Amino acid sequence: MKKHFSFISLLLISVFTLFTFSLSYSQFKAKVVVHVTAFNNDSPIGSANVTIIDLLGGYLSKSEVTNASGDAEFSLLKEGIYYAIAKDVFSDATKQIFAVSSETLQGQTITLRLKNKNGKDDFDQKLVDITVFGKDLDGTVKPLRGAVVYFGDGSKTTDYGGLVSFQHNYKLGTYVAFVCSADGYKTQESAFIVGSKPMINDNGEITLVKNPLTTIPLQVQVLNKKDDSPINNATVSINLRTPQNVNGQNKSIWGVQYSDNNGMADWTGKSGQPIDADLPGKSELFVNASKDGFKDSKYVNIPTDLLAPSTETRMFTIWLEPKEDLSGLVSESLEVPNTKPDKIFTKDILSDGVMYLIEASGTVSDWDTKNPDGVDPCYCYIKWRCPNPEPWGQLVIDGKNMHTINGSTIPYNSGHSYSVLYKGTGNKMELYCSDALGSSGDNSGKFKVKITRQ
Repeated sequence: MKKHFSFISLLLISVFTLFTFSLSYSQFKAKVVVHVTAFNNDSPIGSANVTIIDLLGGYLSKSEVTNASGDAEFSLLKEGIYYAIAKDVFSDATKQIFAVSSETLQGQTITLRLKNKNGKDDFDQKLVDITVFGKDLDGTVKPLRGAVVYFGDGSKTTDYGGLVSFQHNYKLGTYVAFVCSADGYKTQESAFIVGSKPMINDNGEITLVKNPLTTIPLQVQVLNKKDDSPINNATVSINLRTPQNVNGQNKSIWGVQYSDNNGMADWTGKSGQPIDADLPGKSELFVNASKDGFKDSKYVNIPTDLLAPSTETRMFTIWLEPKEDLSGLVSESLEVPNTKPDKIFTKDILSDGVMYLIEASGTVSDWDTKNPDGVDPCYCYIKWRCPNPEPWGQLVIDGKNMHTINGSTIPYNSGHSYSVLYKGTGNKMELYCSDALGSSGDNSGKFKVKITRQ
């Protein structure tokens, strides 16, 4: 009975002791902050991994990651001797022994200084990640693909996630600026401090605000410098050149328009990027126009007030100089029959935009197979059919008679010889007699045509 009592007493004492120890243990809580810095300048290192080990009990604490101030905070629940170990991707691990007792319950800070693995004092040759976001007119913010980021001496274009990466040699603590631009958004400059997050990447973020769309009340007329005639189907663009454009490259800000038969490229009612009257230093606005057979315009500057939002349409004129093209037709003589439904073509092309003199002569008949008389290249003149000469325009040149090419009716010439100026199209000339195409069986005669480059 006594032995049994002793066993029960021992059990009660053990339970009481364990309870007392657990209660004491649960009440012990020491705060420890591990502060991680760079060896060379004591700048804080964020995102370093920190672990604390109990040397006596082999207790391994939960690892923590330092914040932007280089701090990782731990709560230790018992006295003892501990190891603090810190490392990051650029440095070797650094250790320090420290003690925790009832005297340190109020907290203590352990500072660990990291050196670069290559023995240098700074964290060089790192990558910098820059993420670009776009803010739309409805307030939506999302990664912006295709934005151009200018960093140091280079530039890169963002990917689907709005991200670009650059290699750099900047020291910790360096203030680094970068510029970002994207079509339809306001160009913006931003900066970050190297080492504020010295992981493998220093992260810079920038948000571009979308420009409001504005109706553009502008027309650009394209004329031939030689004779002020309108140039149709010319490619016309309005471009912006800024100091940020790499190697002087330019960007079209309102899209391309094509000139009509009056030489007019019209942006009226179109939507595009508005232009501030006060452009950044050395920025330029200019019109660029091009057309086959003409020399391209060279950065023809336009005043910014023409591009300001307005309800009034403004016009800007640009002249293109014809190229001196000697590769086409110089001079050629042809005969155009009225007796068969054939189309005649020149041997060479008529150079686009170049002026040619067309001289046509001769007489034909549309009702007599033996006597070619009564109709010349421009008129019917035989009395029994046309008491007064009528401008039939029997000779057809590239689908037009000579009156149409001239722009007005050519006066009748009893010598049956006519001439007109004609602008080359870059193609061979096509000629035929209009009556011969559908009724050549009772016809006779032919026209003589001479084409001479001017």
